[in-house]
Amino acid sequence: MRQYGLHGFLAFSVFLNLILFTTRPGPANKVTAELKGNFEQLARDVTTQLLDTSYITYASSTQKLLTTGELHQVMIDKLRQSQLLPRSAEEMKATERTLRDEKVVAAVRIDSVSTGDPVGQQGYVPVDVQGVVATHSASGADEKQFHLRYFMGLVAAPSGQAGSDVNSHSRYAAMSGGGQQATVPIIVDYQEVGPAG
Repeated sequence: MRQYGLHGFLAFSVFLNLILFTTRPGPANKVTAELKGNFEQLARDVTTQLLDTSYITYASSTQKLLTTGELHQVMIDKLRQSQLLPRSAEEMKATERTLRDEKVVAAVRIDSVSTGDPVGQQGYVPVDVQGVVATHSASGADEKQFHLRYFMGLVAAPSGQAGSDVNSHSRYAAMSGGGQQATVPIIVDYQEVGPAG
């Protein structure tokens, strides 16, 4: 009986390990440490610029979001629909004027950034950013928590743009394996998981 029990236990153990081995995520479904760092830094930068309502820096932060190529056009359109980005240059100037008149100053504190495994058919990588945005103005002070989830992909880095102000992707550029063309992260979509500032 002991002999059969031991064989049965060993067979069960091998069977269990085989199941675990076949169901574990493959290397294609994992994000490298370098890429994770690039995704998380981009998420921090975009969040800080997106929630920046300081009258001194609002225009430059908004301009960066619209021109650096770090946001896919679909993402920009979605942010405009939700009124997190201005829909026109006139709207941006009007907002800047209102912020200046109210002397609005904002501080964005990022408490946590976490990267998940790729999801969906496209394999976009979710990156969650949580924190608090505090605003002070002539009419008072306010503090709001936020939890944003970005979905990021990779695009080929523009050639000849390294170090250029036109495209800040060079900060996040990473070589695809084997010395192939450099790729850069791009945010293709987002969700407001919690209250946004």
